[in-house]
Formats: sequence, C-alpha cells, structure tokens
Amino acid sequence: MSEGGVTYTVKELISMLERTLTEQMNSISQDIKGLALKIDSKASDLRVDALENRMAVGEERIGRLEIAEAGNVAVAGYKKVLVGIVVTLTAAGISELIYLLATAGGHG
Repeated sequence: MSEGGVTYTVKELISMLERTLTEQMNSISQDIKGLALKIDSKASDLRVDALENRMAVGEERIGRLEIAEAGNVAVAGYKKVLVGIVVTLTAAGISELIYLLATAGGHG
C-alpha cells in the first residue's frame, strides 16, 4: 500500500494501527482515571453532607432532650416547694384546730 509516495507493508500498517490504538487507549485510560478521581471526591462530598445532616438532626434531638430535662427539673423543684407549702399549711391548720379545741374546751 502506498501513501503520498511512501509504500507500507501490511506488517507496518498493522504496527502503525497498533501504536495509534495503544495511544488512544492510554488517553482514554487517563481520562477514566481523572473521572474516577472526580467521582471519588464528589462521593466524599456527598458523604460529608449526609454526615452533617445526620449531626444536625442529632443536635436538634439533644437540644429537645435538654429542654425537656430542664422542664422536668423545674417541675420537680416546684413540686418540692409546693409539697413544703402544703405540709406547712396542713401543720398550721392542725395546730390551729388543736389550739381552737384547747381554748374552746377551757371556756365552757
């Protein structure tokens, strides 16, 4: 076969085809490696975003639990004060009744 005044044998043409295909395959391989690196970096960005979302949800839940616990502590504190007031009032009422019974019995 001749091209531009140069004659090639079938063996030379196959060799040239092999080199061309090898170069193209190497180029494609490099492109694939570059894409794989980009995909890897994008995948890790997605993982980071997912992790950040999960952390935000967890922080929100913890915040709710802390608020609920603070409310429980406040209610428990009010219950203690309320129980103290009820006990004091009950004791005062009983003392008043005893005093009234004692003084009423003495006037009769």
